[in-house]
Amino acid sequence: MFERLEVLSGDLEKGIWAIDKSCITHYGNVFTSRNIQYSDIQALTRTEQISNVVYIEIKLITGEKANAKLDVKYYSILYDNYTKAKPSSVGVDSTCSNDLKLTDNSHDKEIALDLWSGKPSSKMNEAIAKVSCSQSNEQRPVKERSTENLVWWLVGIIFMLFLFSGGYMGDNSSSTSEESSASQSNPNVDAQVYCKIALEDAATYGAKVPWGSNTVVVPYEDGRRYRVAMDAEIKNAYGTWGKSRISCIVNGEQVTQLVIDGKTMYN
Repeated sequence: MFERLEVLSGDLEKGIWAIDKSCITHYGNVFTSRNIQYSDIQALTRTEQISNVVYIEIKLITGEKANAKLDVKYYSILYDNYTKAKPSSVGVDSTCSNDLKLTDNSHDKEIALDLWSGKPSSKMNEAIAKVSCSQSNEQRPVKERSTENLVWWLVGIIFMLFLFSGGYMGDNSSSTSEESSASQSNPNVDAQVYCKIALEDAATYGAKVPWGSNTVVVPYEDGRRYRVAMDAEIKNAYGTWGKSRISCIVNGEQVTQLVIDGKTMYN
């Protein structure tokens, strides 16, 4: 089955995110647009549940926040993956697990701001000194693990600054317009994702859409419905994968028709 959640609002890309073992993934175009590791999630808060739908708030260590919803059976999978990725889940003594751990305090925020601005500071030098000391102490492996997480977090911020620095050099109004446009989901891609979800839900033994699939998306005149056709691979009861051609009619977020190899599964 295809575990997924839907981001409704906030700083993350809106739309469907797949729930994998090591990360959550957003399909922003034909290829993966963004992966978020569970170790990058600072807090995962369950805010409300209505029937079988769970509403959650996601907060990343970068400060980004988002509100999302998912089925209750997928929430347990998401939360289990999240807790397994946290350092506290490995049974570490609490007296040493907080060393160099990223927390939502003013010290860490000031270091992050110094990195973004490109200005050296005593706090940044202090953090680097702590990293060096922790790496040289072979008798404290838990602290070395925390130090490694901090180093990768700092490297990630520097890389993002280098990658997106060009976007902040131009006119602010143009940048805002581009960000607003990028945050909107692509209806053609959404239709492909919903069709893929319908296929995987209908397949008893498993199904997948391979990379490079011959995919065609044609909108109806009403501008809301889409006809999607794509190559797929479906597993039978003997564990053998076979190639198939599927098509769907997607209306908004609902798949109203699914056809596999010319056979209508539902209409």
